[in-house]
Amino acid sequence: MIYYPKIKMGKPETIKKILGRTEVGRELQREKDRQKKQLVRSEKKRNYPVPTEMHSMELSLIFNTTLAEREKGWCRRDLWNGRYIEAGKSKLPNDKGLIQGEDLSVLLGCFLFLKHSKTKHNKYTFETTPYQILRLFGEDKDIQRDITGGRDYQRLRDSLNRLQSNNISTNFWWDTIKGERVIKYNFHFLESVGEGEQKTLRVRLSKDIADSIEKGYVKYLRKNSLLNIIRLRGHAKILALYLLKLAGHKKELEQNLETVLRLLGLEEKYKRMEKRYFNRYVKEVVAPAMERASETIGFHCEYKKEEKKFYLHKPPSISHKEK
Repeated sequence: MIYYPKIKMGKPETIKKILGRTEVGRELQREKDRQKKQLVRSEKKRNYPVPTEMHSMELSLIFNTTLAEREKGWCRRDLWNGRYIEAGKSKLPNDKGLIQGEDLSVLLGCFLFLKHSKTKHNKYTFETTPYQILRLFGEDKDIQRDITGGRDYQRLRDSLNRLQSNNISTNFWWDTIKGERVIKYNFHFLESVGEGEQKTLRVRLSKDIADSIEKGYVKYLRKNSLLNIIRLRGHAKILALYLLKLAGHKKELEQNLETVLRLLGLEEKYKRMEKRYFNRYVKEVVAPAMERASETIGFHCEYKKEEKKFYLHKPPSISHKEK
């Protein structure tokens, strides 16, 4: 019997290695690498908080200016993670001062006219009468008939002036083209306010602001819902938009009293008060404002004095409808 020695054979080359030496194989590998990069890039984009459409709601906090801030002509609101909003009046001779609470109603009212008006010159410009704008804020009996010289008409003109002239800056604007957060300096809520035909107003909204409100409006609000927010008074209107952004699609939410006061620019004011006056003002001013704001966006609000916290939750009937 003849014995043949065992021959040690090398491992056969894998198809992957063979393909790697060919042009077709190299092209396949490049395509796989491109797909991996695109997957990583898309995952990073999903992690960014606060989409573009929420800017208009975060910016609402800057409208709650105090008397001291209006006299100074400048204010700032710090949000979280180093984000801030600043507003400053212009130095023009006909300037009407720093923006204030009622200007937010006018801005949202302008957006409603832009969206629903039949008299639009382009995507960001509409034309209407002062009387039609004033009707958004109350019943006919609450509006002075002499709208061309009355107090309400003049307040409306002053408000439009502030929205056009005040300089707003923020460090959390989302640049959709570059896909990153940027600092946005000296922009305005309205680009121009002029005279139209037959004593009408021709108003052009800032492109960024109009697009921002449009996306948030379509996503979270209906026309009647926005009208209800516009007609809120005082702190409630400011808080309603902020809470709407914060809540999103959540069913429960909680906020510290200190955070609410800071966002409204009232923290220093309440710190100087005696404890008994502080508790009274929270009970009579801040808590009712939070309750009205919460009810307007479909939440029930409860304030717990011992914890100094507001607890918000959606009633079962509303939660059931959203499912």
